[in-house]
This record gives sequence, C-alpha cells and structure tokens, in this order.
Amino acid sequence: MEDVEAAVDSATDGLWPDLTLLLDVPAEVGLARQGNGNRMEQKGLEYHLRVREGFIEQYRRHPDRIQKIDASQDLESVTAEVIKQVDALIASWQLSGA
Repeated sequence: MEDVEAAVDSATDGLWPDLTLLLDVPAEVGLARQGNGNRMEQKGLEYHLRVREGFIEQYRRHPDRIQKIDASQDLESVTAEVIKQVDALIASWQLSGA
C-alpha cells in the first residue's frame, strides 16, 4: 500500500481528493451482481477478496477522506447515503469559506 500511495502522491504532486466514497459490498455479492462479466470478474473470488481488503485498508488508513458506504443495501439507500456524504462535504466547504 505504501508503494501505491507514494506513486499516486508523486504522479499527482500531492493532490488527493477531499472525498472518496468506498461503495463496499462483499466480494461474493459483487460477483453475483455481474452479468456476463468481463476480464476482472473472471479472476475469481480469491482475487476479489484481496482487492476488497485493499480498499478497506485504504479506508482504515484515511478515515478523514474516505467514507465507506454499505453497497449491499438497495439502490435507493445507497444513493441517499452518497448524496448525504457529498452534501456534508459541500456544507463543510461553505462553513470554511472554501
């Protein structure tokens, strides 16, 4: 993770998003939601479990910037949570005068 973050930091000259939304869903659920799938879905469950854990690790490392949303909920609930998180960020900008 440190190497990936260092590469991104270098490539973006230290520019990171104010908000990243992690739409989290168990790997099994995510794979089941795929239709025919593509090259990534064909990599298998173990691969997707590792990828998910990588995203969770990023969330743990940057709780100030990354918000996790339970994407196993219905679409309306997930959408409402996304809107809530974006609205909160905009409100914080307005309070800070940014």
